[in-house]
Amino acid sequence: MKYVIKPGNNSKLIMRVLEKSGRLEPKGYSPGWEAADDNMDSLYNFKWKPTSAGLKYDLISKHGLKQVVNHIKGHGQITTKDNLFTNVKTYYESQKQNVFDVVPLTIVIDYLKDDVGEKMEMFMNLHKIIEKNINEDFEEINKKMFAYQQAKEKSIKTAYKINRCCQSGENLWLLKPTGFNRGIGIHIF
Repeated sequence: MKYVIKPGNNSKLIMRVLEKSGRLEPKGYSPGWEAADDNMDSLYNFKWKPTSAGLKYDLISKHGLKQVVNHIKGHGQITTKDNLFTNVKTYYESQKQNVFDVVPLTIVIDYLKDDVGEKMEMFMNLHKIIEKNINEDFEEINKKMFAYQQAKEKSIKTAYKINRCCQSGENLWLLKPTGFNRGIGIHIF
């Protein structure tokens, strides 16, 4: 059986697991594991890589070769925080419910999209509203955020709001850049 382990995303841990399993054996030993030729890395039984980029899901396990990869097709819809939030928000909107009843106030700002300026302005103004009214009841803050949102948006599917549990007298935000994992780039302010 052949494996391909590309550097990154805990690849050293995966290699140690293979080594400790006692299954890494010299070529010709069956049923041991041996490294696949990187130039022919479509001939593998197990592939571990940091991202799903370049994986051809339609070719996996074709032609009688059993293959396993460490990514599920379309996983980005639930494994990235921005896409997970967007999908949960879309679901709540389809149920005519407000996602902010169950998750903290979240603004997804994608620097690769055309609306980045509008999203940044929205975030900065919501931040100011909360900051200026930090000692108010959360319902009063929500009314002020809604009034601002009404003035900025043509139609509102989901009103921005904070919950009682999220309003502790502090204007605390978590900034999580898109496209990174393992806590890289996270800031709390």
